[in-house]
Amino acid sequence: MDDQFKNRFLLYLASGILMVCVAYFFAVTFIPVTPSGQKYADIILGALIGAGFTGMISFYYGSSKSAQDKAETMKTMTKDSVSSPSAAAADHQAAIDDLKAITVKS
Repeated sequence: MDDQFKNRFLLYLASGILMVCVAYFFAVTFIPVTPSGQKYADIILGALIGAGFTGMISFYYGSSKSAQDKAETMKTMTKDSVSSPSAAAADHQAAIDDLKAITVKS
């Protein structure tokens, strides 16, 4: 049974990061910050943009998502080949028989 939460966890995590980033952007923009706290607000803002937001966008539109999809496809293909070992064994035996026939003719 597939667990919907497990399948959508990365979507929920990315949505949470996006909401935190947007909330902080609005807070820094519209709530007055003291001059001594301004440099800390800038540091946090840079970290959110540099790590959180950019990392999320890179995952969904970069190579990490395609690598994850490829791994999932390979996992499915492996399950299919393992689920029918008799067919694989028959193919293997047929290849051996062909090699024997070629060797005998030579």
